[in-house]
Amino acid sequence: FVKNLINLQKFSFKIKNLKNSLIYFKKKKSYVTNKNNYSLPVTKFINSIMKLINYYNTILILSDTGTGKTTQIPKIILKNLKHPKKLIICSQPRRLAAIISASRVNSEFGYILGEKIGYKIRFESCLSKKTQLTFLTDGMLLKEIIQSFNFKKISFMILDEIHERNINLDLILGIIKGIQTKKTVLKLLIMSATIDYAKIENFFPFSLKLTIPGKTFPVNIKWLKIENTNYYFSLFKLVAFLLVQKKLGDILIFLTGQDEIECVLKILLNLKQKLQLNHILFIPLFSKITQIHNRTIYSTLSIQARKCILSTNICETSITLNNTRFVVDNGLNKIKFFHPNFLFDKIQISYVSKSSVHQRSGRAGRTSLGTCFRLYTKSVYDSFMFNSNFPEIKRTNLSNLILFIKSTYNMNLNEFDFLDIPPTKNFQSALYNLWILSMINNLGNLSHDGKIISRFNLEPTLSKMLINSTRFKCSYEILIIISLISNNIIGYKNLFVNPSKINVNHEYKYFSEFLIILDMYKKWELNLFDSNWCKKNNLNLKLLSKIRKVL
Repeated sequence: FVKNLINLQKFSFKIKNLKNSLIYFKKKKSYVTNKNNYSLPVTKFINSIMKLINYYNTILILSDTGTGKTTQIPKIILKNLKHPKKLIICSQPRRLAAIISASRVNSEFGYILGEKIGYKIRFESCLSKKTQLTFLTDGMLLKEIIQSFNFKKISFMILDEIHERNINLDLILGIIKGIQTKKTVLKLLIMSATIDYAKIENFFPFSLKLTIPGKTFPVNIKWLKIENTNYYFSLFKLVAFLLVQKKLGDILIFLTGQDEIECVLKILLNLKQKLQLNHILFIPLFSKITQIHNRTIYSTLSIQARKCILSTNICETSITLNNTRFVVDNGLNKIKFFHPNFLFDKIQISYVSKSSVHQRSGRAGRTSLGTCFRLYTKSVYDSFMFNSNFPEIKRTNLSNLILFIKSTYNMNLNEFDFLDIPPTKNFQSALYNLWILSMINNLGNLSHDGKIISRFNLEPTLSKMLINSTRFKCSYEILIIISLISNNIIGYKNLFVNPSKINVNHEYKYFSEFLIILDMYKKWELNLFDSNWCKKNNLNLKLLSKIRKVL
């Protein structure tokens, strides 16, 4: 389509007619790549990617699951980076995806993790002064953008799995759009398998789309024939069949949350004993486990044994689980909705979107032929599932968003460019909530407390509690309690390794579970944070260390 690359800039305003088709380039220059990854479809487009990067500031890469975009595109850019002092930033929607992606790219280069390639997540980073490629979560990327000193070093910014549409991604897109008008050097790559391209095209009018077709291996989709609200019987029957009849291939089961995973795991472990399946390794995966075992979870998933992985949606994107041939999809997920009339969030179980269903089935076709068993009928898929994920910015509490915009840019909310405009009612309730907490005044400007609280990465109520604790001279105790809530340690029984051996006297001594945990932490502190003391008292050392790391 375009024969002369020099004239590409001249036709930038007339290129809209060619955007919906795939653009090919003559191979005048061969860019550096790794011969071990030629089997991945993305490696066939190395020259096209690098030449588009030279001529466009914003590129949208539409690539199916299993093509290698998460690991290979940052690797290609790093190998062909002209300025060694410049940084490449690649965002991931989840902590586990950031760690696994960094470890995978690092192993292909043969570097020490954290030297030239590293990762950065909440409360943990593996970086050095020589780091050129950083994988981080969306929340950490948002912090990097607002720090002008760090932002000047960034030359490439890669936003992976943009279809997730969390609130941090929407903020990042709005900020980058404003920055690109002033700083043309910044290159933005937006990657996804199921994003709505028309919406991104309207938001970035001078962007260009590159389509990378094809999966590595086909996936056979099997539906439930009869609709059933209770899918557990079908789940256990299917897993027993796969474990006994199918001798090869790992199994990945998608469930809604920690409680469901632990319940299903107990039944499957009993099934393992009855059927004498001693060679099967059952691995639970949910947010609390990945927070505690960030580094060990990657090595556990790489064990050369047949595995049955019970996971939430953290395994939905950006993670290649080698030897996974079977995926069991329940079609459900936990989603948090904000009720503006009552000023509280509610978590409810609802159907996932069609794009998430597509992502889940793609886990089975990464390294071999796969099969995806969907525990719902085709009619449920057609009638009750939306095409794409409902944007978080339309269903969440906007208090932190308002604090961020007002503290960072000191602008009116109407002036900020959103990819999807949030509901007016959510804005009104968030402003009312901030006004009640004395974070904004009657004119809508930040108060003294609001300017301080905007620096905290906490919910406004927790931030207000922390500020008031300094006035009541109990900040250390409140800080411990806030670290419990921010790490999702709700209920003192979670702090014990074996809940059946809990000392009952704690329940009568205090009237609050937070005070029980506070007492345990202070006793551990008096024992100079001794690990042996935790073992004697049946306490979870890793959870207590997590609290200590926050402090």
